[in-house]
Amino acid sequence: MYKILILFLIFTISFPSQADDEMIDLVNIKLSEIGKFEKPKFYPEGLINSTLKNCEIDNFYCIKKKAITEMSKRFKRTPKYNDRNPGNQIYAMALYEIYYLSKLKDSEKSLKKFKANWPTKVVKGKEISSLIKANETRKIMRNALGIGISESPEDAIKYYWTLGDYLQKGEIKKIKVSKELKKRESLLSEYKSAINFLKKRIEKKKINKLYEFLEN
Repeated sequence: MYKILILFLIFTISFPSQADDEMIDLVNIKLSEIGKFEKPKFYPEGLINSTLKNCEIDNFYCIKKKAITEMSKRFKRTPKYNDRNPGNQIYAMALYEIYYLSKLKDSEKSLKKFKANWPTKVVKGKEISSLIKANETRKIMRNALGIGISESPEDAIKYYWTLGDYLQKGEIKKIKVSKELKKRESLLSEYKSAINFLKKRIEKKKINKLYEFLEN
C-alpha cells in the first residue's frame, strides 16, 4: 500500500521543471537582454581620477573592486547630501554598470550551462534568476534617463558621468510656486503614479513568476 501511494504521488504531482510557451518566450527575451561580458576599453577621465586611481585599464578585477565599493557608498548617501550633490546618484548609476559587468563575468559558466540545457531542463536556475534581477535593475536606471538596453556599457557609463558632471555644476535655487500650480502638479503626479502602479504591477507579476520558475 505504501509503495502504491509513493507511485501515485510521483505521477500526479506536477513539477515546475517543464516550461510553457509563454514562460519560454519570456526567459528567452530576458536572456537576449543580459548581454555578453566585454571588458570596457575606456572610462571617463573623472571616473578614473576619482575612483579608479592606480588601476590599469585592462585590470578589470581592480576596477570592479574599487567601483563596487564606491557605488555602495554613493547609493547610501542621505537625501540631504544628494540635494547638495545632485550628480551623486547619477555617478552611482555609472558605477552600477561596472557592478553588472562583474556579475555577468562571474556568471559566464552558469549562463553557458543554462543555455546548453534550456528549455528542456533548468540548470543553474538560481544564478540566472539573480543575473536577470541585476539586469532588470540596470534597465530601470537606463530607462529613467533614456538609455536603451542595447547601448554598450562604455557608452552608458560615459553618458551617466557626463550628466553627473553637468548636474554638479548647477546651483540650487529656491523658487516660489503658486498654490494652483502645486495642486495641478499634485493631481498630475497622482494620475501618473496610478498608471505606473498598474503597469508595474502587471510586469512585476510576470517577472516574479519567472524568478519563481527558475529558482524552484
